[in-house]
This record gives sequence, C-alpha cells and structure tokens, in this order.
Amino acid sequence: MGVQQNLERFGVMDKETILAAARSDKHRGKEFENKETARSGLLGSALALFVGIALFLLEYFVKNTVNMGLVAVGLTAAGVDSFYEGVRLKRHHMTVIGIVQILAAIFAILIFIAKVVLA
Repeated sequence: MGVQQNLERFGVMDKETILAAARSDKHRGKEFENKETARSGLLGSALALFVGIALFLLEYFVKNTVNMGLVAVGLTAAGVDSFYEGVRLKRHHMTVIGIVQILAAIFAILIFIAKVVLA
C-alpha cells in the first residue's frame, strides 16, 4: 500500500483534494453573496419606491399639485432595473417593459423640466 492510499484510508486529504474543496466552497460563498446582493438591491428599491410614493401623495393632498420629478425618479429606477434584467437574462418581455418605463420616465422628466422652466 502506498503513502497516498494510507493517507486516504485515515481521512487525510492530499493537496489537490484540499484545493478542490476550497474552490467549491469559494464558489458556494459567492453564490450566497450574489443572492444577498440581489436581495439588498430589491429591498433598497422597494423602500425608495415607498418613500417616493409617500412624498408624492403628501404633496398631492397638501398642495394639490403633482411632483413629476418623483414620478421620473421612480420610473427611471424601475425602467433601468427591468431593462437590465431583460437584457442580461434574455427575457424579451422584461426588456420591452423596461423600454416603456424608460420612455415614460423621459416624458416625466420633460414635463418636470417644463414646469420648472415655465414657472
């Protein structure tokens, strides 16, 4: 029986086995990190959307005006998110939704600029 077989028999791993295990653990950790990064981005976007809606409604009910800047910010964030997801994951319906949202955001930005300049 060789030295390598004795080591394996007693549960001692060789250098290559240890390196392979470390590589697989490294990738497993990266997968968890990627999922948590996506969740944190989703949570941040949802919270920003909630704050934007709250500010929009507050201004609407208190001053009876519509702040198109908040609408533009929300549509821009949602549009870029949908467009990026559609392109990266090859989901054509998400790409189309993203393009529509981005076009709506551009329209809201133009309305906001017109209100500021003409006011």
